[in-house]
Amino acid sequence: MSVISPELVLPAPQSPDTPLIRLTTPPPRSAGGASASVTSQLQGLGTNLLTVMPGSAQSFGARAGAGSVTTLTAADANAIAESPYVAAVSPVVGGNAQIIAGSQNWSTRVSAVSPTYQQLEDWQIASGRFFTDQDDTNSSNVAVLGQTVASNLFPNGETPIGQLVRVRNVPFTVIGVLASKGSGLGGDQDDTVLIPFRTGQVRLFGATSSTRSSSRYLIQRR
Repeated sequence: MSVISPELVLPAPQSPDTPLIRLTTPPPRSAGGASASVTSQLQGLGTNLLTVMPGSAQSFGARAGAGSVTTLTAADANAIAESPYVAAVSPVVGGNAQIIAGSQNWSTRVSAVSPTYQQLEDWQIASGRFFTDQDDTNSSNVAVLGQTVASNLFPNGETPIGQLVRVRNVPFTVIGVLASKGSGLGGDQDDTVLIPFRTGQVRLFGATSSTRSSSRYLIQRR
């Protein structure tokens, strides 16, 4: 059965491997999709922005929460992007990390995403640039900082662009700073660091193959 307000979840997983589609009601901030079997459902959905999370695990009759199994893969994102009902898709994998710049440090959320994530989440650039498809293909060690992170790592007003920061002891060059969004339902939206998806897989989150999992997908429906 579907559950409505403030989120619509459909369908309820019929097996531990069934992905979960979560539709965010207006004003939507994110988009999503999952495996090829899910894309066929997109035509009938009444919103343009979706989040798709993995299905739930089941052990000895007890089912864990959504996202407790890794059924979403980076390869799925490429297949979903070919759907005529999908305008853009980005896999997302991330975690908390300590960011170090010189003598300054800050604990924040690091998300490895595709370049299309900027469009999906409507992020504007305050300075510098967002990373490109080439940065993603090359697994480049580049990072885009949210305003909260930038102001805490560079408190004296110096430009973060071109500066070296370390994420989990891996060096990254700052190429952009996001325009501020302020606080939302999930807290401070500016307290974030974005890096190319493949860079995150290879350098930070231990996944080196397109068959490895993503924590969720963001998808924009046409």
